[in-house]
Amino acid sequence: MNAGADVRVIAASDVDLQDAVLRQRFRGELYYAFAGMRIDVPPLRERGDDVRLIARHLLRELAGEAKGSVGDIDADALDVLQRYDWPGNIRQLRAVLARALAIADVPILRVSHLPAEIVEPATGRSSRPGEFMPLAELERQHIQEALNLTGGHLGQAARLLGIHRNTLRRKLEAYQLSE
Repeated sequence: MNAGADVRVIAASDVDLQDAVLRQRFRGELYYAFAGMRIDVPPLRERGDDVRLIARHLLRELAGEAKGSVGDIDADALDVLQRYDWPGNIRQLRAVLARALAIADVPILRVSHLPAEIVEPATGRSSRPGEFMPLAELERQHIQEALNLTGGHLGQAARLLGIHRNTLRRKLEAYQLSE
């Protein structure tokens, strides 16, 4: 009895295999056996507006798995996601969205739900030693994040910040932030 095998191999590499064959770091017979079809997929950071589409798709997928109440992501958060470099590509984006879904208690994901390591490079804020943002700017951004998180509700934002609502109003005026 002659039993044949029907095998398909899908492989991925971030190394130029043709170059690796030339440098004798990858076996030529394997390369030529499996290199029948090559699909180059650019990294996420080079995909432009695709990041927005992919993020929305992943969010729907994750929300469906979690049976969560989050249904969309706001434009500011999408801007932050698009500007980030994504060294971990789609896996990292998926993990970031899963984390945001876990902490979100509103129907729309906002910038405040995203981890600081994603938001800071996109907004120009730096957490590197020796690079400081003026305290007033840091406070202004923190107040804005509290307002975003609470949907602009002054009382809730003041409670989050640990200050009185009148103090928050004075700071909004001083930093020229709108209620």
